[in-house]
Amino acid sequence: MINWRLFRFAALLFTLILAACLATAVSAAPAAPTELTLTQPDGTSFPARQWGDEWLNGFETAEGYTILRESDGWWAYATLDAGGALAPALQSSGQAGRRLVGSDSPEGLPQHLRPAGSTATQTTGAARSPNAGSQPTLVLLASFSDRDGIYSAASFNTLFFGPSNSVQDYFLDASFNQLTLVPAAESNGTSNDGIVGWLNLGYDHPNTGGANTNNQLIT
Repeated sequence: MINWRLFRFAALLFTLILAACLATAVSAAPAAPTELTLTQPDGTSFPARQWGDEWLNGFETAEGYTILRESDGWWAYATLDAGGALAPALQSSGQAGRRLVGSDSPEGLPQHLRPAGSTATQTTGAARSPNAGSQPTLVLLASFSDRDGIYSAASFNTLFFGPSNSVQDYFLDASFNQLTLVPAAESNGTSNDGIVGWLNLGYDHPNTGGANTNNQLIT
C-alpha cells in the first residue's frame, strides 16, 4: 500500500527546490493580469489593471491608458515629462488642471505608456530568464543502499505532471496560467515522461536531522 504521506512529502520537497531554482533565475515576476476597481476621493470608481513587475509597475485603465495616483488621492491620466518619467497629463489648451480619470477624456494620449527605459529593462530581464510558457522539467528519483525506491515512475509522473492536484497544476495556477511545467525529454524507462530513476546513490540514506552537510550529500 502506498504511503501517501511520504509520497506527497517528496513532491513538496521537489516543489520547494524547483521554486528556489526558479527564484534565483527569474529577475522579476509579472503583475497578475486581473481587473480590479480603483476609487476616486469623490467615491466614483473605475476598472483598471496593473502592469509591470516588482521592480517597475503601475496601473492603466481597462482601455489601456496609463494612470497614476497623486498625493491628494486623485487618479489622473499620465504622460511623460522631459526626463521620461510618468507625470499627470494636463487639460487641453485653454483649460487648466490635470486630466482626472472618470471625469476627463484621455483623447490624444498614447495607450500603454511606460517610463523611458522600462522597455529595455524588462526585455533584458525576459531574455535573461523567461518565467512564462512551457518549462521542461526533469524529476530524478534517488534511492540508497539501505532504502530502495518503492513507488513507480508512472505514479510520480501523475503527481508532477497530472492535470489536477499536481505540481504542474500548482505552478500553472500560481502563475495565472502563464507557466506550464512539462516533462523533459529523456530516454530512461518510459521515454520522455520526465521521470528518471530510481537512481541508487551507492550509500546509506544519511541522517538529515542534524545541523550538518547531510542534506547537501543528497542534492
